[in-house]
Amino acid sequence: MVHGLAQKADNWVGLKNFFLTNEHNRWGGVFRTGEEIKFTRELQQRPNANVFAVDLSDALASPRVVASEVRRAITAICRATGAAQVDVITHSMGGLVAREAVRQGEHRIGKLAMLAPPSHGAFEANLAVASFDSGAYEHYPTGHMSAMRDLQLEFGPSGGIANQWMHELNSWWKTAPGKPETVVITGVGMPTPDRDRWPGLRPGDAMVSVRRAPLEGERFMVAMPDYRAPSDPNFRDFQDFFHNHLAILNDPSAFREVADFLGGAPAPPPSPGGAAATSDLEQRLSELQDQNRRIRKELVECEHEKIRLQRYQSLALRVSLAGAGLTVVGLGVAYFSPSVGVPLAGLGLATAVGGAVAYRRYGERALACEGTASLKAEEALNLSDGLVHYLRSQPPAQRPST
Repeated sequence: MVHGLAQKADNWVGLKNFFLTNEHNRWGGVFRTGEEIKFTRELQQRPNANVFAVDLSDALASPRVVASEVRRAITAICRATGAAQVDVITHSMGGLVAREAVRQGEHRIGKLAMLAPPSHGAFEANLAVASFDSGAYEHYPTGHMSAMRDLQLEFGPSGGIANQWMHELNSWWKTAPGKPETVVITGVGMPTPDRDRWPGLRPGDAMVSVRRAPLEGERFMVAMPDYRAPSDPNFRDFQDFFHNHLAILNDPSAFREVADFLGGAPAPPPSPGGAAATSDLEQRLSELQDQNRRIRKELVECEHEKIRLQRYQSLALRVSLAGAGLTVVGLGVAYFSPSVGVPLAGLGLATAVGGAVAYRRYGERALACEGTASLKAEEALNLSDGLVHYLRSQPPAQRPST
């Protein structure tokens, strides 16, 4: 079970308890990056465990960064239990994290059940990013907006691609070979901010518009109020709130649909063959994964910073051109009324110069971001080369077969 934006593994307590009411299911614990060895050792004491949760180390990081943690969790579970595949259940941004893990090469996901995923973005993310960039929204700490930026709407108001990463993920998913069997379950009934050509309220779960959740070619289900009359003996008040973005994590009907999709009770895994002994190579691999994850996160931050600076640069150019136009108008007016035209021309000239200076500075900072990204990519290559040299330095008998 993979949680969403700014959440924790604790969010899954309802679904966890639902699964554990089945006698075939056993709780296996929470996987945390950096604690693989501890997790594996604890699993040796739970040979029949088959229900797990992942606690992402940074729930505000880009899905591209934390997707590797889902892959590490699956590796640890498969090695400890002997299972060949793992079914994955996600909530909200966790769906993007799991799908990105598949795109990064994870082939051991048997089935994927996504609750309330922003498969095509969420307009509230656009609002949050715009407010943050303007300085009006400071709820998130600086440097922790990468996930929110990746959750922005896939397409802009004119239909053009506005979120390149999300568009590439969705395009790849349509024809991806070997992708897991997938179902999307989302709630509807709450007014939700969304945008076509103009912003407004649309049906959804108060966070994700219902039309932003489904994926082409995948099963899609909607949990919604039945709006019974108050005179009906089955009437329940506040039904809308029971199907919002967070409440779906405690919706028994959603639990049942997930369980049915997975085939009822997950089959007990094969008898564990015992975790592989922790070797120097395993330690080196773990360190390399941690370092590459850090570099991936920094690359995403560099990319978002470059995009932000390019937007500011474009705005500065428009300001400079507007100032130049105002200067021309002021000079024209000065011919008839110097007392009005000269100050107007001066204001336009100052605006044009200020805009030009800002344009240059933002351009220089954007180039600096490109340079930083190149250095980070080179660092990642050096880390990989270091592991290759380490493997080659080992006696042939001690090298892994693959």
